[in-house]
Amino acid sequence: MLALGLACAPGGVGGLTEPLVVQGAFLGLVEPDSEDIDLSETDFDQGSALTVFVADAKSLADIEGAGVEGVEGQVRVGDTPAVELSAGDAEGQYTAYGDQGLTYVTWAEAVLTLEVEGRTSGLVFELPEAAYVDVPEQGVFGQDLPIDMSGDDYEQVLATVINTRSGRVTWSNEPQGLSEWHEFTSAESATSFLIPAEAFTEPDAVFAVGVAGLRMADPADFDEVNTALSGMQAGQLEFSPYLVLGQ
Repeated sequence: MLALGLACAPGGVGGLTEPLVVQGAFLGLVEPDSEDIDLSETDFDQGSALTVFVADAKSLADIEGAGVEGVEGQVRVGDTPAVELSAGDAEGQYTAYGDQGLTYVTWAEAVLTLEVEGRTSGLVFELPEAAYVDVPEQGVFGQDLPIDMSGDDYEQVLATVINTRSGRVTWSNEPQGLSEWHEFTSAESATSFLIPAEAFTEPDAVFAVGVAGLRMADPADFDEVNTALSGMQAGQLEFSPYLVLGQ
């Protein structure tokens, strides 16, 4: 971001009492190697996406409706040029995408800098490699799909299912809004779970199952934000084809 040499204050009373709360995730995309998956007409064709929510709140109860407008932000990945954040659709939401020059570089350091009313806050985090996920080639309509990443070093899993016929997302566990992201980042590690059967909306169809193993940023690398309520995750989303057979 603007300043790679942020003076980060690890935890401590200051980090717990800061009113600025930042939650979000930086997602990269592993280019699909299956001819059955075409993401060109979906929101995932950007390749990289950063979404953050910024709020002014001293407690979890204050978060709802506390989104901060007018934030000026940038994100820098490694030695690549800084990319400006744009205001999103929700209050306090800010985004950056691949078409703006944002690139997910495995194991690079990302530096997010936010300026609010003349005060600069920063979050530094690493961009991990994609997790290995063995998605089966096919399943039966009406059955859940188990995802197991228990052997990998990731804190959370973000998953998305796309109907390859329509290009429509049929299911995702991606949080919406700041409070949902806080719940997601503060939950116990959950690297094994079920994608529900309703995600696969029709039989005899191929679905693109995207899974990203997420790693949490260390609050010790946050500066001028509430370390108890803030969280940043990063990971690479990889899609696999999944044929749903009729019963």
